[in-house]
Amino acid sequence: MIFYTTNFITLGVACSFLFFQQRSKDVKDSDRIVVGASDAGVVATLKDATSKFARLYLVVYALTMGADWLQGAHIYALYREQMGFSEETVASFFTAGFLSGAVSAYFVGSLADRLGRRLMCLTYCVAYTLSCLSTLYRSTAVLYGGRLLGGVSTSILYSCFESWMVTEFHSRGLAHGGALSRLFGVLTAANSVVAIAAGVSSEWLVGVTGTRESPFMAACVLLAVAFVVMLVTWNENYGSKSSTPGSAVSRNALSVVFNDKRILALVAASCCLEASMYIFVFLWSPSLQAVNPRGDTLPYGIIFANFMASMMLGSYLFNLLAGRVIRHPRLLVWVFAAAAAALYTAVYARSEYAVFYAFCVFEACVGMYFPAMGVLKGRIVGDAQRAGVYGVLRIPLNVVVVAALGAVGRVERESLLLGCCAMLVAACGFVGHYID
Repeated sequence: MIFYTTNFITLGVACSFLFFQQRSKDVKDSDRIVVGASDAGVVATLKDATSKFARLYLVVYALTMGADWLQGAHIYALYREQMGFSEETVASFFTAGFLSGAVSAYFVGSLADRLGRRLMCLTYCVAYTLSCLSTLYRSTAVLYGGRLLGGVSTSILYSCFESWMVTEFHSRGLAHGGALSRLFGVLTAANSVVAIAAGVSSEWLVGVTGTRESPFMAACVLLAVAFVVMLVTWNENYGSKSSTPGSAVSRNALSVVFNDKRILALVAASCCLEASMYIFVFLWSPSLQAVNPRGDTLPYGIIFANFMASMMLGSYLFNLLAGRVIRHPRLLVWVFAAAAAALYTAVYARSEYAVFYAFCVFEACVGMYFPAMGVLKGRIVGDAQRAGVYGVLRIPLNVVVVAALGAVGRVERESLLLGCCAMLVAACGFVGHYID
């Protein structure tokens, strides 16, 4: 316990140091822009507009991600421990959610492009609220329905919100001097902070109320606030507003993906890392417990906080390196390579602390991956088909995760992690050959 707590404090100090380093560099960069500008007033106005937009989006982003993090850590325990379902039934609940995400990813993004990204984000709040409310019932059919809605909601969360943000960023003329890259870095760091806060808050709620349903009800409150904020402050934006039927629009998004090797490489690379990340979520606790020489129960809450702090550290490293020291595609190649090396180390290490540090490195790579991938998607994918293409990005991801879930228990844990290493090495090739 002392080791993990001390490590968390150390990571917090490192994050604080990098945060102030980043702020200092941002101020110097801004000064250089102003000195080189013909109209310093225009530059100042642009900076203010960028900051205002970042705050506008960050509020909704924190609320929606907070709702996801609040209940995410308790889904398994709620189904298995509180409701008493068997391991097989719980696994089928998770599989239903991922399958729903894979199927819905085919059309939710394209519908958002055609009907409006804000409308689809509002739909996310409603659908995810219903998913959370389903946990109040012991009916298997209702719970399956909740997981299906959860899968659809996740597809919306990871395609439509970012699509709205990037398109709005471009339409307001805010893409200057790496501002979008910095915003993605800030969002990843904010997500880490929200995850830590949500983890602590959810544990407190469970302790106070005595039920694991309480984090799900708290998530409903956050979703309601996010719904109101979006309804009042967000503009609507669209992609392709043709009258083409939804299935044809989805096929159009697929054609965009398959006709551009760069986008196809992004699909493959994002599938490789994000599938590895989801598989890691299932495997990190038994992997650490297997090398725990004491045999006692590990402090999983503190360990999770360490992982989120490592992810935050990665996001700050991204903001210091990307575009200044190394180009985004090349940085992504190194991130994939480091992530593969970290998981490979975790497979063969026999020390609890060595495995823990390897997992921290993997999480730091995740912290650099998300903003780097966000920037590349923002550059390569056109606004007209953005949400549709972002939705297609999640189809192979969900399929791979469902296959991995089916293999858990029948395939050795080490083999699954080595499979993740292989996918990450392949991702290096996809990005290095087609994008870098």
